[in-house]
Amino acid sequence: MRKRTYREQGFTLIELIVVFACIQVLVALAVPAFGQYVKKSKSSEAVTHLNSLFKGASSYYQKGQVGSQGLTSADAGHCIVGTTSLLPTTPSAQKQHVDFQNVAEYRAIGFNLTGQAYYGFRIVSASATSVCKQSANTTLYTFMAMGDLDGDNIFSRFELATASNDNNELYHQRSIYILNESE
Repeated sequence: MRKRTYREQGFTLIELIVVFACIQVLVALAVPAFGQYVKKSKSSEAVTHLNSLFKGASSYYQKGQVGSQGLTSADAGHCIVGTTSLLPTTPSAQKQHVDFQNVAEYRAIGFNLTGQAYYGFRIVSASATSVCKQSANTTLYTFMAMGDLDGDNIFSRFELATASNDNNELYHQRSIYILNESE
């Protein structure tokens, strides 16, 4: 009969405590980092939709207003839409559905979200209403996205400013102004 040695009986209490402590340290480091990655991925939604707003507004600016028969009016060209309110009016930590097609300004530039969004969007225009024949070298829009990703009533804000250049084409600043990205 062979005698069992101490080592063949399993792990010692010290070995288990050391492994457990290592796991706790790794979890303590990983959980906050994971939370930041989740917020960062949610905030990428704002940048994507601000770029969509710019592209739609740029197309609308170049094409102008088109009548119901597909004919361009005499006033068409270099048109901008008016200022809108924040939609949804109270962004929260939960995704919300808003039908942007119910708002004439968003409908005019072809902006609509499929599904739901964490952020509320707003157009701040050089004009309160839609107008055409804008002159070159003029500040025209600031597109805004506001969100409260963790429900603490501290909002993150993203802004994309646009203007017309010497050729009277719409362009945007190189970067997006960001305030409290991860709040």
